[in-house]
Amino acid sequence: MKKVRIVMLSLLILCISLIGIINCGAGSGKEEGGDETGSGDIDSVAEKFAITSSAFSDGGKIPLKYSCGAESNYKKPSLPLSWSGVPAGTKSFVLLFDDLHEVADGWVHWLVIDIPATAKSLAEGAGGKSMPSGAKELKNSWGESGYGGPCPPPPTGKHTYRLQLFAMPDAETSLSFDGRNGRQISEMLKSNALGIATITGTYDRSAK
Repeated sequence: MKKVRIVMLSLLILCISLIGIINCGAGSGKEEGGDETGSGDIDSVAEKFAITSSAFSDGGKIPLKYSCGAESNYKKPSLPLSWSGVPAGTKSFVLLFDDLHEVADGWVHWLVIDIPATAKSLAEGAGGKSMPSGAKELKNSWGESGYGGPCPPPPTGKHTYRLQLFAMPDAETSLSFDGRNGRQISEMLKSNALGIATITGTYDRSAK
């Protein structure tokens, strides 16, 4: 009888150990699943799609035609743009054109909201003249609505400019300039965007 009790006790201990191992395995699986479905890096916040300009290649020099020269006139024709690979569910676009140079502190050159989802491009000089129906050009860092071309202070050398097109899930986006810089506006839009298409260009006003 004593031997039977010992055997039963051993079996009970073995069962308890097996249950503990199974539970640990299940818990570990949940943790791994959590990692896979987590937020990930910042690039996963919004799916990327493509934007291009016939005026310059990505990372290339923005022509003087769209920028200011010695005359300091930033009121130039807006850049020609086109895009593709629009994410499903897009109801509108927001366009942001800003200066990434530390001296410029995110100077906003062009900010447009409520570009209709049916739009696939903006013609050269469309800013202030022939924007798609419903699109609203907000104030830039000069305090004026519409496009302002690259116009960096000559002593500061080459500046890098960023054009971002945000695919938005709503037909209308509640946004105003309110003195924010480009980085702040970009972060605000990024949290709700379905996708972000980006192209950069450079301009050096002091270059000969």
